[in-house]
Amino acid sequence: MSDGLHGRPETVQRDRIIREELRSRNYEVIEITRGQLDDREAMVRHFRRLGRILVGRDRTEEIVTKLGQR
Repeated sequence: MSDGLHGRPETVQRDRIIREELRSRNYEVIEITRGQLDDREAMVRHFRRLGRILVGRDRTEEIVTKLGQR
């Protein structure tokens, strides 16, 4: 993200505190960096993780397999 938004030390600290608070409340936090948005393999990993959280490992792999057949 832009240095003016997420690169400032106070913003980095605030974001870290928010992530820690969410995790302490048992939320799954997926951190996606700006550089990963254009990295297909990184995004595949994030979407697989999200799939496992939402529908479980088996269903996620079933979906991935179906998508791979296109």
